[in-house]
Amino acid sequence: MRLGRSKLRSFNLRFEREIRDPIYNYVFITNYESSVLDSEIFQRLDRIFQMPTAQFVYPSAKHTRKTHSLGVMQLVHESILNLLFLQYRGIKDEISPLFWGEKVVQGDQIERNLDDLYTLREDWWNQKSLDNIVQSARLAGMLHDLGHAPLSHLFEDICRLVNVTIEYKGKKEIFDHEVMTRKIIEEKEDELGIKRPFSSQDVIEILDKKDGRAPLFLRELINGGYDCDKMDYLLRDSYATGALEFGHIDYKRIICGFRVVDESLKVSVSAIDALMNSFDALEYMYTSVYYHKTARIFDFMIEDALSKIPDFLQLIVEDTDKFLQYDDHNFIREAIEYAEKNKNDENKDVPNILKDLLCRRKKYVEIFSHRLACGYLLVERTRNELENLKNELNEIAKNLEIRVDFKPEIKPIGISIEEIPTWLLEERIYDPSDGLVKSIRDVSRAYYQKLKQYTILFRIFANRAQLDPSTDTKNIYRNEKEKIVRVAKEKLSEIETMYEEF
Repeated sequence: MRLGRSKLRSFNLRFEREIRDPIYNYVFITNYESSVLDSEIFQRLDRIFQMPTAQFVYPSAKHTRKTHSLGVMQLVHESILNLLFLQYRGIKDEISPLFWGEKVVQGDQIERNLDDLYTLREDWWNQKSLDNIVQSARLAGMLHDLGHAPLSHLFEDICRLVNVTIEYKGKKEIFDHEVMTRKIIEEKEDELGIKRPFSSQDVIEILDKKDGRAPLFLRELINGGYDCDKMDYLLRDSYATGALEFGHIDYKRIICGFRVVDESLKVSVSAIDALMNSFDALEYMYTSVYYHKTARIFDFMIEDALSKIPDFLQLIVEDTDKFLQYDDHNFIREAIEYAEKNKNDENKDVPNILKDLLCRRKKYVEIFSHRLACGYLLVERTRNELENLKNELNEIAKNLEIRVDFKPEIKPIGISIEEIPTWLLEERIYDPSDGLVKSIRDVSRAYYQKLKQYTILFRIFANRAQLDPSTDTKNIYRNEKEKIVRVAKEKLSEIETMYEEF
């Protein structure tokens, strides 16, 4: 029996390896993924730390982009199988639930107004067999982080700061790991071990936000407000750090709540509590782990050093082959060597900063910390006020070296701050009682009000050596520190009062 315009199976696919995993017990590898897994390009991710500076706080957090990528692939697979069994007409008649990989709770009546994945559309979905679609999505999940540079997101932040660019399809833009991922997949298809009938294009069509031909929901499973990427890193990072109380989520409940309407990924109202708990987990992990004060100190030290050798960063990202030679194991040593060979007044302190990093010697100490509650409608106003405060504090610090840090914007949803107000009003929650898709505001005013707020961790760090009593014998630095803290408290109190009135 042929199901729809896509056959269930069109080529000899099988699982041939299993990998023990602390989060999912086992991750199984197909014969079309095995060669990709063993490629030098993918194995490089085993030398890119998932949490490059948080591990200075949580020493056990040595896990890598490789394990995370395999975890995302696992969750993508579970998600698609659940969606197919719920929304692909006829599949449950052909395959008994006892033989289905993922258990799906399904009533006698099919939920109303969901996309029929049996006849989704002609131009992509129904030109492929179902195993081709699932395998392509698994590969997309597996390879979604392939373009991460050493130090991951911190590297990208510094590239934005010093305008390091990447060229892709004739266009130059600030380095971005998602762009580099697509570039590597396209340029290195054979070296990646992608075997026929699959090609790099099958993966790019899912990963590319702007030009991807695949249905939107496949992309949203990997990159969206509630995606498999975030679910895995919350589970994996909290496990690796030992902070299980912060990152624990009911990912099974969320996956079982996924629905597809108008080719977009929705969440059933039955899973909204689990979804909200995952938003809480995201906030807790950022405040307590990712933006831990000590991790931020090492972020600053890396920024202090690498921002002074932008030519080195540019050399790495402008050539794919050269880029793939670098990982967290060799990058810092190479940066030290580059700075020593190209020493000038601007970068002369780079080697010492990076050597201190390797030996976990902290340059800064936190002297003030405040959690500022903000509303999304005041994003730009907040940033302007804090930028003005930063300038004022830097004026006070005539002798004391300080870092005013308010970059850590703790958003509950894994998208940009600017996108969240619109996102909250979009119809994303599927209500099976009437078959309609609704906004979070329409489903729960309480949850909507909660998600309208975000937190900024406003902190001030100072040069640790300057505040050493043996150095500051005349209390010059201490007096400046006390004035800085006093002014910061006063100004932040004024800002919060202004927001309350608003």
